[in-house]
Amino acid sequence: MALRAGAVAQNLTESQFGIASVGFRWNLSGSYQQVVPRYVSADPDGGNELEFLNAHFPDMETLAEAIFRKGYEWPFDSDRVADHGSSLIDLLVFREIGAGRRAFLDFSKNPQGGDGMGPFALESMSSEARDYLSSSAALGDTPIARLGALNQPAIELFRDQGIDLARDRLEIAVCAQHNNGGLRANLWWESNIQRLFPIGEVCGTHGVRRPGGAALNSGQVGGMRAALYIAKHYAEEPRDPEAFAPTASAQVEACLDFCERTCGEAQSASPLNPAEVIGQIQDRMSRSAAHIRDPSMVDSEVESARRLLQRLPGELRVGDVRALKTAFWAADLCVTHLVYLEAIKVYLDAGGRSRGSALVLDRNGEIYSPSLEEEWRSSANEPGAQVDQEVLEVWIDAQGGVNTRWVPTRPVPTDEGWFEEVWREYREGRVIV
Repeated sequence: MALRAGAVAQNLTESQFGIASVGFRWNLSGSYQQVVPRYVSADPDGGNELEFLNAHFPDMETLAEAIFRKGYEWPFDSDRVADHGSSLIDLLVFREIGAGRRAFLDFSKNPQGGDGMGPFALESMSSEARDYLSSSAALGDTPIARLGALNQPAIELFRDQGIDLARDRLEIAVCAQHNNGGLRANLWWESNIQRLFPIGEVCGTHGVRRPGGAALNSGQVGGMRAALYIAKHYAEEPRDPEAFAPTASAQVEACLDFCERTCGEAQSASPLNPAEVIGQIQDRMSRSAAHIRDPSMVDSEVESARRLLQRLPGELRVGDVRALKTAFWAADLCVTHLVYLEAIKVYLDAGGRSRGSALVLDRNGEIYSPSLEEEWRSSANEPGAQVDQEVLEVWIDAQGGVNTRWVPTRPVPTDEGWFEEVWREYREGRVIV
């Protein structure tokens, strides 16, 4: 809705991804990784089990350390793939699923050796890992025993969903968690649209690498600053309904027209249903806007997204008025995913490469692990790259076109206000301008 209204967004190229369970969806960070579970893959029917990480790590100590650090470093980070970093695990999970297999965490057994890997042993892990598990009294013989000592509620969470981590393999994938970009806001969290305050994840204040705690603080600060500004500048009573209605009538009529059209006969012999549209959008975003991005695919996906949006007025149809809510959702997602893909295309066309939670494939780039195939070559932005010195803004104009522009990043303030003077300005209402 904000994009349709003309709100300017920024950094929509940046999102965050990490390993999560796919039945009951839950981020598998923190203690789920620090107890060093076993990573396995299987055929679609669940057979032919394989510890697929083994072939990509030189020894068990290096593998166990990467799994342990995945607890601290849950989000996929393109800078943590090389040198057997923790994000190599995300890439290998993605690679295994792309090969038609299913990936799982197994908490019932330790990672197994073989192929020269050597056996798993807590004693051979780094001092950081040993000290952490020892201080937490989590030195059990199996991952599930260690998890029970470290974080019993983590086990109970899945048990409440019918999943017994002591017995059941936990199916996983690399999943999207949240946006790092979002709508542009000023120092008072007001967007370019007067009286629209994007606070929290919807606000593009989180940067390329978004620590969870910092994001929570940003939402709290945004809420407080917006409240202060609203109290001073927008404290008048709302307009009477009679005065407000004419200003909203065109939007209401457009909404009703959408409902009537979507419930009516399609102009096409094969109309689109909302679930089909949403499925296409999910598949397209997984191919081109996830943690692995292939520039050669993005141009065609942008065009496909644009064609899908153009088809909706004539072809999006529901068979029951109760399905209208899903039709609205599909229509909004269609607009939004086009804007995201346009932003990614502009970033790549400007020379943007791997950074943060996205690894950009590059046939002339590096292979960050010698065990990977040529198709996994990628490259990162050079220090001082222009795309890292500017912010990419994107918005929809009155004609429905997607517009972009690069703007300089704002400098970090350097002045150190004297407390008594800052406090006086605040008390006298001179801070909120």
